[in-house]
Amino acid sequence: MAYINEKLFAAVLGMATSHAPLRQRLKDAYIYNLMHADYPTHEWGSEIQEQLTEIRELLTKIEDPKEGSVSATVDQMTDQEVEECIEKICGIIFLLGAK
Repeated sequence: MAYINEKLFAAVLGMATSHAPLRQRLKDAYIYNLMHADYPTHEWGSEIQEQLTEIRELLTKIEDPKEGSVSATVDQMTDQEVEECIEKICGIIFLLGAK
């Protein structure tokens, strides 16, 4: 589970410390750290897996082979949707701490 925690920490740390615009921070956090975080439910726990699935669904609504689905989707999100998605990612840390 250490690798999982490491990827989540890297995602949140990147969003917190980057000087990039908020949309880019969200894209980077997901693409570089969480996109491939489809670990078995027993590794994360079902509640965390549900949150990751919800985040993935929110960030991949638009299919765009040229730009990529995450980038195309985030670019179309409202500022509030971007903030809510970031809050969901940060909220997973709370869930991990409760385990």
